[in-house]
Amino acid sequence: MQFSLAGSPKEYWMFELAHFPIIVALVFVGKIVPSTNLGLLPTLYILAMIIPSLAGVVRRLHDTNRSGWWLFINLAPVVGPLILLSFTITKGNVGDNRFGPDPKAEAIVNANALASQMGYLALRFLQKINSREAQLSSVEARANARETGFSATGALANPS
Repeated sequence: MQFSLAGSPKEYWMFELAHFPIIVALVFVGKIVPSTNLGLLPTLYILAMIIPSLAGVVRRLHDTNRSGWWLFINLAPVVGPLILLSFTITKGNVGDNRFGPDPKAEAIVNANALASQMGYLALRFLQKINSREAQLSSVEARANARETGFSATGALANPS
């Protein structure tokens, strides 16, 4: 759990949205078997996920160049959670900020490296295809010259 770096919107929302079905499933299991202490499962899970969730929100705030202290705006009734929600939805800063490197820039660098490798592989593939087509066309040209008696240049294939 890193509080010091910035987190991309995708990273934050994937983490947060992954918890919802787990909590729903735990509540459902707790309701099905009410005679046991399974009703405590959602509470225990939420308690176990408080620190990672706070770390995710702080990293997301860092991506928008805001301090983690903005988390406490959530304590303001009604508007506080809406403001925090807007902070987590907004696009992060482009480039590095005071909290660290842009998390999206790192992904772009990785994607560019992959694209350049794929470009090289695609280029080699096309070169192989073109060389095979050239070989096939020369074989076809020779076969056509034998059939018609003329080469591709229009000269007689066998002048004898």
